Amino acid sequence: MAKVIERAEDYRSVVGYYPSDYEISEILSVRYWDLPHEDDMSRAVGKIVQGALQSAASTLVNQSTQQAAGDSEIFEGIRWVEEVRAADRARHTESFTDRQAREKAEAEMDLRAEMLGRAKMIAKRKPKGSK
Repeated sequence: MAKVIERAEDYRSVVGYYPSDYEISEILSVRYWDLPHEDDMSRAVGKIVQGALQSAASTLVNQSTQQAAGDSEIFEGIRWVEEVRAADRARHTESFTDRQAREKAEAEMDLRAEMLGRAKMIAKRKPKGSK
């Protein structure tokens, strides 16, 4: 807590006044839609961070209702992470299965082509004893 007061004093000595509650809120704010990588995982992690910050700040000022809201936000972010991971697993499994099926079909086509090539070679051979 002493470091927070020191930083507020440093701010005042440079700017001439203490930071407003709005400025402090903006500094501490982590909005998941402002993250540099706008993907589902980044939004989920941002939601967890935002909830953790709200919960921690609410604990410091003894606001149990706001702390509970922060905790709920953490759990919602965790749920989002789990949904993203499940979707990634489903995509990976589907693509792996598709790749396996394609490779099997290609191997079967190669085998058939090889067998057809052998059959043509045998058909072209002249029977023994013929001129």
